[in-house]
Amino acid sequence: MNWRIFDAGPGVFPESTLWDAAREGLWWLDIHARLLCFRSLNGQTRKNWPVNDEPGALLLDADGRLLLGGREALWRFHPDTESLTRLIDTPFNAETMRFNDAGVSPTGEPVFSSLYDPKDAARAGLFRYDGAGFERLADDVITGNTPVWNRDGSRLYWADTRGHRILCFDVSPASGRLNGRRVHWSGRAFSPGRPDGMALDSEDCLWVALFEGAAVVRISPTGELLRVLPVPALCPTRPAFGGPDLRTLFLATAGTARPAGERHAYPCSGAILALCCDIAGHPPGLARPGSAPAQAQTQEP
Repeated sequence: MNWRIFDAGPGVFPESTLWDAAREGLWWLDIHARLLCFRSLNGQTRKNWPVNDEPGALLLDADGRLLLGGREALWRFHPDTESLTRLIDTPFNAETMRFNDAGVSPTGEPVFSSLYDPKDAARAGLFRYDGAGFERLADDVITGNTPVWNRDGSRLYWADTRGHRILCFDVSPASGRLNGRRVHWSGRAFSPGRPDGMALDSEDCLWVALFEGAAVVRISPTGELLRVLPVPALCPTRPAFGGPDLRTLFLATAGTARPAGERHAYPCSGAILALCCDIAGHPPGLARPGSAPAQAQTQEP
């Protein structure tokens, strides 16, 4: 299996790849460039939109709109009107924290991870948004990444990037709250790369980007390392399954934010890559957070 370039970029720091089946294309964020990006599968449409925040998390809702989690606020983007609506302030000090990737529970609840910029304390967390406010579900990490549920919704996986590990929680079927925190997989002995973004396949296995590890790994539901896929970029950030049969693995990679020597050694850095897989992905969830808060205000791009 060989990677191909889906979008050459080069991006500054692409993240949060997200397949949109209705529009037959891929969304992603460029965090440092403050851009929302889209490219259709057939390549006929390629657009960028500026974001008035530092966006780090991206979800699709059941009405075909996008939720963007940033440093200052949670936003809703309307692709048809190309308008960006500020929904609610982030539930933390924006000077030291921002949202960093997100996922949708099997019941449609959007859940946002965060990172703590000073990186001197484990103060980042996992936040559930209900349409009116945020509830903190977990914490005690420095850099949290993609929350992913298994297919039946009984488990949640959360990447603890600075800790070189993937955490696992049991999910309460009644409340969606988390318990039984434990380590699902630790990559510290395997690779200098750190678990970053993740995606779930149809066999309940995780596909995990190893930042500074030049690889994507496949991890079983029991925490066993099943497969290692070398990547022609040192810093892959987020995989996502897409395409009409969910057998294309898209992968964002960090680009011009990285050192020049690294980009020379890994010329695909900053590109969105694609790989044909022998295993289909699990369909991404659609967020259903309820009505927007009263303080919502709309701004045109």
